[in-house]
Amino acid sequence: ENAQALGRIVIDMEATLSGRAPVALRDGDAITIPRRPAEVTVLGEVSYPTTHLYQEDFSYKDYLQQSGGFSSRADRGSTFVVRINGEVSALDRADAPMPGDVVIVPFKIDRGRGLFLTSTIAQIIGQLAITAASFKTIGIF
Repeated sequence: ENAQALGRIVIDMEATLSGRAPVALRDGDAITIPRRPAEVTVLGEVSYPTTHLYQEDFSYKDYLQQSGGFSSRADRGSTFVVRINGEVSALDRADAPMPGDVVIVPFKIDRGRGLFLTSTIAQIIGQLAITAASFKTIGIF
């Protein structure tokens, strides 16, 4: 009750309306119930991020394929779903798609590449320093 919420709060409306999970509201709070959507959106690292009409017999894989599949930069294992009520779950743990779902495919961050690049730059600088010291020793500089 004392927490300061920012943005949206996930509310189980069935539990709230039945009294099992009361919601504390303050002056100025508003509850917005959006219209029932008829689409599933796929965003992020796919070939063609877009919104598709919801089809009851479709899986998340079908929606991903309709968006051209994963791009080469996709972090497939970190793909997640944001449900219309604000709940977030990993794609592999999400239930069947529902209207209003948003599938998000994040960019794959290659942590090893940064280390490789840093190491290569350090080697080049070190070799340049040795070359400069050698030239100074033999009197070229």
